[in-house]
Amino acid sequence: MRGQGNPDDKLTSGSLTLAIGATILAVNVPLAASTHVAVGDEIASLTMPAFVYTVALSVNEAAPQKGWLVEVLCTHHKKSPKQSACQVAEAAVKQHFGAEATVGYRAASEYTGALPSNLGTAHFTAQCGCRAWSLPF
Repeated sequence: MRGQGNPDDKLTSGSLTLAIGATILAVNVPLAASTHVAVGDEIASLTMPAFVYTVALSVNEAAPQKGWLVEVLCTHHKKSPKQSACQVAEAAVKQHFGAEATVGYRAASEYTGALPSNLGTAHFTAQCGCRAWSLPF
């Protein structure tokens, strides 16, 4: 959708407004996606880190914790993303250490920083497409 708009428009849940000169482009996109937007004859690539969580797992709260960066991508997991991020991280641990791995403590918080450029391929990809990276990467 092209037209004149308020240059103070901000990112809102489920949509992105990009101001380029006096032209406003509004694009409705899922926020955990890499999206390509046409700008004139050029394509702008936008990466929006949402539904990304840091997860700490351990045997119990007092034990040393293993950190994970989890990207929740599927609609099923987005219904309860914090809990789902813990589930994806726990599945990664069980794949790496075996089904007998015990996880008694789980904590997740939304990751709000810029995604590191050195993520590379996910260390674990769930069947649904959600991904996890062991920290530090």
